[in-house]
Amino acid sequence: MIVIPTVPHTGTMFVADLFARMKYKEVSFNDPLGIHTYFTCHLVKQSQVDQAVEKLKFCRAVVPLRHPCVVWESWKRKKMDFQPFQDAWLNLIKQIDPFNPCYLPIDSEKRDYYLWNLNHKLGLDIKTDWPVINSRSHTSHLIYQDLEEDQSIVTFIQDISCFINRFYG
Repeated sequence: MIVIPTVPHTGTMFVADLFARMKYKEVSFNDPLGIHTYFTCHLVKQSQVDQAVEKLKFCRAVVPLRHPCVVWESWKRKKMDFQPFQDAWLNLIKQIDPFNPCYLPIDSEKRDYYLWNLNHKLGLDIKTDWPVINSRSHTSHLIYQDLEEDQSIVTFIQDISCFINRFYG
């Protein structure tokens, strides 16, 4: 089983679709573990984080990433609040990252390296020739260098820079 714990708008549907194309079956938290199954959850509510952590005791994780500035832009367009955004990132960093998940920063120039690493760790053969999907908020074309950042996101990115710089530094 693959667990896909995510910050909303980082590529949850994108990565789920990659596994679905490989004939993996989506399951819920209470379904039995299976070899070709995947479970997705957003890291906003503590109950969802707890479910992911429980599954990660037995399964591997694949975590899609997009730069937080681009994700925040998507959240703003949906009129979503900053606190759950911040909580989701902190849950990822503090509770999921210790499990050493396979990260897939879908908007990074280093994407091919991370995809190679994911394929190597999980014995898969996913290619980088995918089209951009999960663009419901019309932010798929944005890159973080093009955005005007408000002070709350600037401060938050500084606070989590040790994590973010691993992928975008």
